[in-house]
Amino acid sequence: MPVTEKIVRYGGLGRCLRIENGDCELVVTLALGPRIIRYAKTGGKNFFFEDKKQTTTKDGPEMDAYYGEGSCWHIWGGHRIWYSPEALPDSYYPDNTRVRWAREEDGTYVFTPCEQKENGVAYTMKVKLAESGTDVRVTLQIKNIGKAPKTFGVWSITAMAKGGMCAIPTPTEDTGLLHNRSFSFWAYSDLTDARFYLGNRFLTLRQSDKAKGPFKIGLKNASGLGAYFLNGDLFVKKAPYDASLPYPDDACNYETYTNPHFLELETLGPILERQPGEVVEHVEEWKIIENVARPDRKDEDSLEKIFASL
Repeated sequence: MPVTEKIVRYGGLGRCLRIENGDCELVVTLALGPRIIRYAKTGGKNFFFEDKKQTTTKDGPEMDAYYGEGSCWHIWGGHRIWYSPEALPDSYYPDNTRVRWAREEDGTYVFTPCEQKENGVAYTMKVKLAESGTDVRVTLQIKNIGKAPKTFGVWSITAMAKGGMCAIPTPTEDTGLLHNRSFSFWAYSDLTDARFYLGNRFLTLRQSDKAKGPFKIGLKNASGLGAYFLNGDLFVKKAPYDASLPYPDDACNYETYTNPHFLELETLGPILERQPGEVVEHVEEWKIIENVARPDRKDEDSLEKIFASL
């Protein structure tokens, strides 16, 4: 069947746009965000986290001083576009207002929130669902709307539902006498955390609601691939990597973060200077693969076979 859309109310988030093709459905918020708050097989379980209890927010004096009294950023859940490198309050724009949308002739849906005048940037999120199957192309753009050059990148963050495990390939190229792997860890990351495993070919990170705190790791991932095992299926996201360009967080183009509520798969575009009116763009490709058994977190041979088929 062709791709269709319908305005719906979803999950207490007000007006949303449901996009579906008979095999797969997406729900994108229109009253806030935007967030791609749902990605699933039609009628199936959501791969994405929905923050119905508002567990993750950012407010306080620094937000008030920058954005106005009472300003509060909410994660809301799902997939979002962000600004890197991360900074407070810059990255935490309180995107709690209406989002405009349109459908282009080729079937791409364009979502445009209000301009971030405080940060001198404007976001655009484009979503294209294939006419059948689960393939999705997500294009994220940040435009410099200020009066001076700005140096920044696109940060593409997907908050996954509870109870799954992510897997990301680690570098394996033979670089002779030079190092071939480096990882970035955050101050709160306990390297003995039982949720985390670092192997020779893959790293894995499990989401657990029994964990007490967060964990985050970043790395160079030349394949651009990452995956999340959940409920017997597999979510895959891929983004391009260009070794000739600078990336944030000590050259990381892929990061993953988890806490007791969700796990994030994050791809990062290069940090580039843009003149007023110029745009930085970042593209991801998504798909759901059905009936993929979740391997043991240390079973790199099984992970190798799965990733070889992606």
